[in-house]
Formats: sequence, structure tokens, C-alpha cells
Amino acid sequence: MVVASLLALIFFVLGGLHFYWAIFGIQIPESVYPSRENGNQMEYTPGRFASSAVGVVLFAFSFLFLNRVLIWVNFPFEFYLVLGIGILFLLRGVGDFKYLGLFKTVRKTPFAKMDTRFYTPLCFCIAGMVFALVVWY
Repeated sequence: MVVASLLALIFFVLGGLHFYWAIFGIQIPESVYPSRENGNQMEYTPGRFASSAVGVVLFAFSFLFLNRVLIWVNFPFEFYLVLGIGILFLLRGVGDFKYLGLFKTVRKTPFAKMDTRFYTPLCFCIAGMVFALVVWY
């Protein structure tokens, strides 16, 4: 249950970070949003609503994993939700083969450097913990 508690904590912190960004804005957007090789920002950068929506989803993930420890609500399809979260983060870790993930081709932008150091390893770590939780529990 340590793994589920750690996942709940990670998702809670990430959800809080997204709500912080929605309320106060992002201080260094070039390290959070993917950009092209020439340094120009992408056409679409998420706003306050999108950041809040991601925060809500991450808080729901946190509740789901905390529920595995404390068993507040009995979800009949909880196994599939947890497995889906693991697959989602595994796919994010692999990336889109251009701007995100392990196999990205754009590697010199500030976002790509942060993605290589922090975001992609975190996604693989989350996916690994989720799959371990699925196998063990």
C-alpha cells in the first residue's frame, strides 16, 4: 500500500501545481510548454481552464489511489481505471516522437531539456509504480 500512497501523493502535488498555474500563471512558460526548434511557441498553449481541468483529473487520480489504501468507495471497474492510468503515463513517457517523451526529435529547447530530465522519467516512474500495483494488488 506504500506504492498506492506514494502515487496518491504524486498526483495530489501535480494537481495542486496545475491549479497554482491556473490561478497565478506560469513563471517560465518556455520550460513547461513545448516549442519549436527555432524557439517559437506552439500555436496552442493551454489556458486557465485547461490547466484547471488537468488539475481536477490529477486530483481524481489521487483520490483513486488513496481509495485503494483506505477503501472509501468500492469501484467495480477500479482495476481498469488504474490500468488505464498506467497505460496513459507509459504513452506519455514514450511521447509523440517530435516534442515529448523518450523518442522526441526536438531536443534543444528549454522544454525538451526539462522533459528529458524530469517529465519523461516521472511518467515512466508513475507507469512502473501503477503496473507494479496492478500486479501486486
